[in-house]
Amino acid sequence: MEVSRTLFRFLLFFVIVITFNSCLKNNEEFVEAKLTAVFDLPANLNPIETHYVYIRNVKSLYNETLTTRGLKTDDISKVLAHRCRIYGRFGGANLSLFSNISIRALSKDGNNTRSEMFYLDEIALNGRSELQLLSSVSELKPIMELGAFDIEIRMQIRGFVPASLPLQFDFSYLAVLK
Repeated sequence: MEVSRTLFRFLLFFVIVITFNSCLKNNEEFVEAKLTAVFDLPANLNPIETHYVYIRNVKSLYNETLTTRGLKTDDISKVLAHRCRIYGRFGGANLSLFSNISIRALSKDGNNTRSEMFYLDEIALNGRSELQLLSSVSELKPIMELGAFDIEIRMQIRGFVPASLPLQFDFSYLAVLK
């Protein structure tokens, strides 16, 4: 009985802390930009190494999104990754072949700035055809302001990939107003 009461108190405390310490405060306004990118997971990848796929020159649509809403870069306090989902472009992809995955934005200004946008560790072996990644808390404003960026997808897989797998990921970021 005492254990369950202690566990209940711990969980209640944890929920309260998470609720009041979220990345966005309830009164903050934001603008959301949605983007899509496609890539092919090459065949014959092995489960021993960490593999990287790069998507070059992804348009951030940052300035265009602000302009359509009558905003300027100075009106934005920070830019945060929001949502990301990966799925097979033609359906039926078994994405439980990934053991973990991380997606980073790479700056194109020559400073070699990398900011993690999304990640998912310890992916379950359940034959999923879609992965919902968690957003990171990295500041993306310096990268998004440039208008274009590169994407680095870092992944570890559980087994050999028998054939090339065409994948797509839809993602978004939030530009938080001052």
